[in-house]
Amino acid sequence: MRALFLHMTSRRQARPAMLWSVVVVVLAVTSVAFAPQPTPVVAEKPAQAARNVILMIGDGMGPGQVEAGRQAAALAGWKLAMDSMPVRSRVTTTSIGGSITDSAAAATAMATGSKTVNGRLGVDSDGKCLPSIAESVKAAGGLIGLVTNCSITSATPAAFVVHMLDRDLGRDIARAMVEARPDVALGGGAAFFVHTISERARPALESAAENGYTIIMDMDELEAASTLPLLGLFAMTDMPYELDRDPALEPSLRQMAEKALLLLAGSSGDAGFFLMVEGGRIDHACHAMDMAGLAAEMASFDSAVSAVLEFARSRGDTLVVVTADHETGQLGVDGDGKLVFGSDGHTSTPVPLSAEGPGEGWFDVGMLDNTDIARAIARALHPSQRSAKLQ
Repeated sequence: MRALFLHMTSRRQARPAMLWSVVVVVLAVTSVAFAPQPTPVVAEKPAQAARNVILMIGDGMGPGQVEAGRQAAALAGWKLAMDSMPVRSRVTTTSIGGSITDSAAAATAMATGSKTVNGRLGVDSDGKCLPSIAESVKAAGGLIGLVTNCSITSATPAAFVVHMLDRDLGRDIARAMVEARPDVALGGGAAFFVHTISERARPALESAAENGYTIIMDMDELEAASTLPLLGLFAMTDMPYELDRDPALEPSLRQMAEKALLLLAGSSGDAGFFLMVEGGRIDHACHAMDMAGLAAEMASFDSAVSAVLEFARSRGDTLVVVTADHETGQLGVDGDGKLVFGSDGHTSTPVPLSAEGPGEGWFDVGMLDNTDIARAIARALHPSQRSAKLQ
């Protein structure tokens, strides 16, 4: 794939200037509050602040998908890493008006604390920009990272840094993402970054190179990468399903997450970082009603969870949250006790959430709404601030 890019890629590897603000003020001194809505999060919680936050999103991962992963793990003689996390809750996922959500509206809710209509990224129903938790961390001097095994321009990662009315404008999203300057962005989606003969706008890959990004496209380059900012594009669109992935050429979700953690932790200092990791192809396997594919994608996602938990437990300053944007496939148990798909679409089934680390108590309630996730993360970063706000 690199031959496509050789004439476009400047290999500059400049490190961005670091702003040494402390991340605990990320959301405390800000001007734009979350949209007012009731929250189940209780008032009194432990005071220890998280320096880093890692939000892991299993796209389409409802309780049935977790159970499918759990059963597959048991057959292999191991347990899901996410099952070892101490705090368990459930999350409601509907978009504005109680509609069954898509990934764009759900990710926007998790990123900003505000509902929107389906198809929109980082904007409300009137098109007004909504500040995200990632942008607030960035504004306070922290680093941010996005990792997915779908296209990096797909709805879930894009909603954390982009503000657009249409999730399907991949090339515009790629340009907006480069302008937002995430410190690490790893996934597929190379086709949205390159020049086309039918478009006059400047391709995002050229802007990324001029802005100092190291651009990588295969396993060897991922292993060698050592500087920020880093843009990894390992497939033209979505990365392969785990069952189809060539380990010699294409990194796993775990390997991308590990590289992101290494670089973000090594450069963020006291300012800390926010990292979003998406297991995006869980959703695709469920749309296809592919039980074998689902089991493999759940194993891949949980392996990344295991790596993240190992990192967090070695430090003690990192909050890890594992959840989903919505459930896909209406996966349930039939009369014979077997897991079966009930549809090939999204549902409004509440999704699981697990949390571990400083601020985990903010998630320790029976049921949250997806808008509560950004609010709880804000409180974890600055627990003394009763009314968390975004910049």
